[in-house]
Amino acid sequence: MTHDSSGITRSTASSQPRPGVPGSSPSANYAAFCRESERARELGWHLTRTERWYGWEYTLTSWDGGHSETFSWLAEVQVRLHQIAEAHR
Repeated sequence: MTHDSSGITRSTASSQPRPGVPGSSPSANYAAFCRESERARELGWHLTRTERWYGWEYTLTSWDGGHSETFSWLAEVQVRLHQIAEAHR
C-alpha cells in the first residue's frame, strides 16, 4: 500500500491482478511463468518476462540466440511452446 499526498491509500501494482486476466494474482502468474519457463528450457528455449505498464511481456529466445519471439500473454507462450514441442516429435 502507498499513500499519496492527498492521504488516499492505494494498492501497489505488485499486489494487484494483471489487467484483463480475471482471477489472476501475481503469485499465480509467477507460478505459471515458472512452469512455462521450465517447459521452454526442456525444448531448448529461454523464457523471460518483463513488467510493462499494461502487464507482463514474455520473450522466448532460442538457446543459440538466433531467434526470439515476444508475446503479450502467457497463453500465447503456451500455444507457441506446444507448436515447438509438436515440431520436435
